Amino acid sequence: MTVNTTSSYAISYGMRTQVMRLQSDLTKAQAEASSGQIQDIGLAQGLSTARTLGFDYQQTQISTIIDTNQIAGSRLDTTNQALTQLLSIAQSFTTQLTSVKTSQSDPSVLVTQAKASLQSVISALSTTFAGAYVFSGVTSNIQPVPNYPGSPSSDGKLAVDAAFQNAFSINQSNPGVANITDTAMKSFLDNNFPQLFNDSGWSSFFKGSSTQLTSRVGIDDSSSASVTANDQGIRDLVQSLVAVSDLGGENMNTTTFGVVIDKAIQLAGSAQTGITSMQTQVGLMQSKIKSSTDNLTAQKDIMQKAYTQATSVDQYEVATRVNQLTTQLQTAYSLTSRMQQLSLLQYLPVA
Repeated sequence: MTVNTTSSYAISYGMRTQVMRLQSDLTKAQAEASSGQIQDIGLAQGLSTARTLGFDYQQTQISTIIDTNQIAGSRLDTTNQALTQLLSIAQSFTTQLTSVKTSQSDPSVLVTQAKASLQSVISALSTTFAGAYVFSGVTSNIQPVPNYPGSPSSDGKLAVDAAFQNAFSINQSNPGVANITDTAMKSFLDNNFPQLFNDSGWSSFFKGSSTQLTSRVGIDDSSSASVTANDQGIRDLVQSLVAVSDLGGENMNTTTFGVVIDKAIQLAGSAQTGITSMQTQVGLMQSKIKSSTDNLTAQKDIMQKAYTQATSVDQYEVATRVNQLTTQLQTAYSLTSRMQQLSLLQYLPVA
């Protein structure tokens, strides 16, 4: 006859292993009961795991794009506020020009107003969002239009000084400016001066990039998300203000200064049209971003519901499992305690 033997150590070790497993299962079941979601998707769903995780991945990806859209939208809001300021400056300056032309008042007053307005334009163009210049395109760390005249003189100021000197052989502060004829000034304003604000000349003023920022507004869709100070409307506004503020207007005779005013009125009008067009562009960008965000939000809700449904647990089943595991664990604790109390001394004969 064969006698099978089992050590108390082996039984005790087996009970400890079972307790550890029951504790792990109970912790998982309690977590599922609390969250309502499967704790180990791979174990529970097997081959369907990839599909379920796909829902979660798409949901996360969409959330990232929505967050990006919100940032782009806020940046465009800031841009639009700056454009509103620029348009207001152009409108006010046009009013000032018309008033001086009608009343033929002291040119120095208008020159002073033009200098102040130019500084306001540069300030508006230097608007930032989250530390980045909104009118500098992709080089958002560079101020789009440096201060004019600046100290030392900006490239734009140096270019204007050089053009004036080449045209009239004197500088703007020379009293001889009073002798410049209206014909000579008109020729300068129609030919030499505009070259400072064409594509090549404007680089003396504009230091940003003409390349607009783009933003990923949808899963497979990107859109422009900025405008730049390279726009013709901005150029016209700056040209108008520089013409009045820095061509020696305070020293000109009335007839010649009238030519400057006429050119400035024309440019300020074009600037208003250009800036309004920029606002329209920004509005279209905002509309596209909002529409895309609305669609993405709907897609996110679908993915979220699909993921929730795929990972939800049966609350009744989980509650039952928690109770069963609790009972089994308590029983295991009891048996383990009894096993630990077993001793060979209890079975030895008393001497």
